[in-house]
Amino acid sequence: MDSVFDHTLRSHPTADAAFRGVIADLLDGAAAVAPVGEGADKVRDSTRERLGYRFILEDMRARIVASDLYGLDLRAAVARFVWMASGNNRLADIAFYVPKAKDFTDDDIVMPGSSYGHRMRYPSPGIDQIEGVIGRIRKDPASRRGAVSVFHPNDAVRDSRDIPCLFGLIFHPRDGVLHASVMMRSNNAATLLPFNLFELSLLSEVVAVEAGLVPGQLSYTAGSMHLFDRDRDRLLAKLPGAGPCRSQPMGAMPSEPSPLEQIKALALFEAELRHGSGGIDAHNVGEWIDRAKSALHPYWQQLAYMLLASVVERVSERAALDRIKDMLLPEWSGLMTWRTAKPRADVAASAGDLFSMPGAAAEAAANVVPITRTRLATRFNEIAVEREGRTGQRLSAATLLGLQTRFFDRLAARGAEDVVTPEEFEGALEELRRGEA
Repeated sequence: MDSVFDHTLRSHPTADAAFRGVIADLLDGAAAVAPVGEGADKVRDSTRERLGYRFILEDMRARIVASDLYGLDLRAAVARFVWMASGNNRLADIAFYVPKAKDFTDDDIVMPGSSYGHRMRYPSPGIDQIEGVIGRIRKDPASRRGAVSVFHPNDAVRDSRDIPCLFGLIFHPRDGVLHASVMMRSNNAATLLPFNLFELSLLSEVVAVEAGLVPGQLSYTAGSMHLFDRDRDRLLAKLPGAGPCRSQPMGAMPSEPSPLEQIKALALFEAELRHGSGGIDAHNVGEWIDRAKSALHPYWQQLAYMLLASVVERVSERAALDRIKDMLLPEWSGLMTWRTAKPRADVAASAGDLFSMPGAAAEAAANVVPITRTRLATRFNEIAVEREGRTGQRLSAATLLGLQTRFFDRLAARGAEDVVTPEEFEGALEELRRGEA
C-alpha cells in the first residue's frame, strides 16, 4: 500500500530557497483536497497538500523570503514577531499592522489560537515556557527536554475560528549549538510560511543567545503543508521566472543587553508608538528615532524603525518617512516596497467623517489612534523601571502592556499635561491583578 505521507527530507540554505521548494512541490503532484467545513471563512477553500512535509533550514539567520516569487512584508513580519515574543493576545494590537487578523477571532477582543506567544509565555500565571526552556538548557547543555507547547488539550475539542496552526517547538542544544524543530499542525504555504519562518527562527535565536549558544539549523515539519487553489495560478505563473533571492542572512543577535529585555523594551516602544500614531509628523519623528536609540541596541533598533515606518507610511508626511529610511541598514531598506506616505494635509482631510468614507479609507483611518501621550508614556516607563529596581520584581511584558492600556484609556479625555504618579501606578497594578484573579 502506497503511503499518503511525504517521506522526503529536503534541505535548503535559506528561507527563500525553502519557500521556493515548498511551492514547487505543491504545484507538482500534490494531492487535491476538498474544502474544510470549519474555521474562518477564508480557510474554507479547496487545496493541494502534502502530508507530513519536512525540510531543514540550514541557517536560521537566513530567514527572510525575498525574491520575485514572494517578498516578505518586513513591517508586518516585525510587528508579528514583537506581538508574539511579548506574549500578547489582543486582536487590536496586531490588527493595527495586519488587518487580516480580524478574520481569526471569536469575540473581536483576542485571538484565542494564533496568539502563539501568549500561549508560550503566559499559558497560566507565573509560567513562562520560553524562560523555562532557557533555564533548562543552561543547566543541561545536552538536554532533550527543551520543549515548548502551543497546542493545548482543549484545542482538540473547542469550537473556534482560531485553532493554532503551530503545535510547538523543541530546542536541541548540541556541542555549543542550538538547533530547533518546528511542528505545524497545518501550514498555508503561499501566505503564512514566510512569516512563520521569520518569526520562529528569530525566536529560536533568542533562546540560543540567552542560553549562551550559537543558533544552528531549523527543522520544519507540517502535518498538512498546503496551497489554496486561489493562490495556485498566480504562483504557477511566477515560479519559472522568479529572480534570485535578494536577502542576506541577518547579523548575529547580541547577547548584551539581554534579548528578552530588549524584546520587553521593544514591546513598550511599540505600544507607545501605536497610541501616539496620530500625532507623528516630520517635526517630531526624530523624537521617536531618539527613543529607539536610547532604549534599544542597534540590532533591535532596526526592528523599531520598521514599526515606525509602518505607522508613518499611513499617517504622516513623506519627509518623516525619508528620515526613517535613512536609519535603516541597506539590507533592510533594500528589501522594502515603500508605500507613498500622505502629505499631512491629506491625512487631516481624510480623518473627518469616518461614516462617509469608502471602505479602504475607513479601514486605514480606523487603525490610527489620535492620541499623543509622550509625557505620560515617559513618566510611566520611569516609574516602572524605578519600581523594578526597588522591589526586585520584574513585571511581564503583558502586565506592562495592560497597565499602559489602562492609563491611556483612563486619561484619554484629559489635556496635554497628563501625569502618572507611583501611587497611581501601584493602584492600577492592583486593579489589573484583581481582574486577572
